[in-house]
Amino acid sequence: MKDWHGILSGDAIDANEEDSNFFIHVLAKSLTDGNANMIGLSRPELHALLQKYFVAEDTWQASLLQAAPVAVIRHDDFPKLLRRWLYEHSRRAGEPTQWIAAILAQACLRPHHLWQDLGLPGREAVTSLLKRHFTGVVEMNTQHWRWKKFLAYSMQTSYGLDIAPAPGCPACEAYTECYPPSETRLTPAAIPL
Repeated sequence: MKDWHGILSGDAIDANEEDSNFFIHVLAKSLTDGNANMIGLSRPELHALLQKYFVAEDTWQASLLQAAPVAVIRHDDFPKLLRRWLYEHSRRAGEPTQWIAAILAQACLRPHHLWQDLGLPGREAVTSLLKRHFTGVVEMNTQHWRWKKFLAYSMQTSYGLDIAPAPGCPACEAYTECYPPSETRLTPAAIPL
């Protein structure tokens, strides 16, 4: 198995820059899993990201771009709404924040903890990312809920939608820890820390 994290770190313009490091983790997970669709970016968005954060195109970039969708196909409104909600709560404008919002929203469709779905080393890395780009979101999470659950709940509450787990949550091995069977409705008081 290739060491995608090492390869991408070597090809990064600045692997120590925080956003660059985040993109290295996300792209390495995608390459390891062989699924460019899991990133959540269209081919043009991914191409722009690669140009901004990585040196001249390499074979891994070409294969990743080839596998990426021309346009991101949304199976439901959840990723689109979460992406919009995150961007409404951003402290930075521009492409990196837009890309990060899209990547976070897409990761909520997958069946593990958010940090795992992003290929990050732990929950703290998600918190650090959110602090840099979406400070208000971090400040709203006063009960320290798991991020995927908190993002879904907050977005749904903000838009007056029915409250439900993020689409990927029901397939997670820790689902009953986050959403005990005794819960009939998600409310702040019903969700344990």
